[in-house]
Amino acid sequence: MNVDNILDLKDRKILYELDANARAPYSAIAKKVSLSKQSVALRVRRMQEAGVIGKFVTVVNPEAFGYSVYKVYLKLQDVDMEGEKKILEELATHPNLGWLVSCMGKFDIMLAIVVDKPFSFEKVYYGMTRPFSRFIREKTATQSIGTVEYNRKHLLPKDEGARKRTSFHKLAGEPKIDGTDGKILAALSQDARAQNIEIMKKAGASGRAVGYRIKQLEKEGVIQGYRCVFDREKLGLQYYKIFLDTSGLEEATKKKLLAFCEFEPGVTSFVSCIGAWDIEIEAEVRSAQEFQKLLMDIRNILSDELRDYDFAMITKELLLDYYPKS
Repeated sequence: MNVDNILDLKDRKILYELDANARAPYSAIAKKVSLSKQSVALRVRRMQEAGVIGKFVTVVNPEAFGYSVYKVYLKLQDVDMEGEKKILEELATHPNLGWLVSCMGKFDIMLAIVVDKPFSFEKVYYGMTRPFSRFIREKTATQSIGTVEYNRKHLLPKDEGARKRTSFHKLAGEPKIDGTDGKILAALSQDARAQNIEIMKKAGASGRAVGYRIKQLEKEGVIQGYRCVFDREKLGLQYYKIFLDTSGLEEATKKKLLAFCEFEPGVTSFVSCIGAWDIEIEAEVRSAQEFQKLLMDIRNILSDELRDYDFAMITKELLLDYYPKS
């Protein structure tokens, strides 16, 4: 598919704005991209119909609930494409799952498990993988201890757009979240652009109360933002995850690497973790050559502190949901 026949610069500017704030009114986006509100709505609908835009998600901070995020990486054996598809479909239904992808390279499947207590991870993991455990050749797990996500500046020409970051961290105090807040978050997690009147029906609260509660959840750091899920292939992008094992990274080196990621347009996340490696970096690039350069730049920054590295190319993202339902 030739994405240039689908998207023009105005479309990409709209996607950039939706990636920065998927809940922004079309009137606000229209002002930024110099179009009418009606034109923006029409273009968004066209991109949805073409499959460029998947859905709009709410970025909920799991740390706000005291939840822990574990990444699991699986290498399969004795299973064909149809069998792998069935495994993925079964995994995607699990309530503790926040992220699920198929990939090529070091692993075949990667997923994120969200649990309320660390000791729950083992029970949840073995519960969800037991039906197909005989097909798992290798498994690796890490616990995320710090995550930074970046907006997609690479959607725009080189010198356009601002770089924004979202950091997940424990809140200073316990957020006051009740059942109504939970219903609001559940509704927003399925559609970040849902109107307050729609959320009102699901949450059992007035429209004014819904608006106030959403603002409070944003203010308290429970809601970190609103994003747009794209079909990267239709945007001409390749999606990679890099695994970096360092020999005890110096703080100065880590700051240098973080600064590089913040100003490198293709990098979409930086994760500090505990496990087989201690850093994960996700990136979206336009070619294998672009990825090779990115990887070389990272290796040069880490220099002698890099003990080992690997990567996987993500071929399909089947699930992205920031709100824990368990």
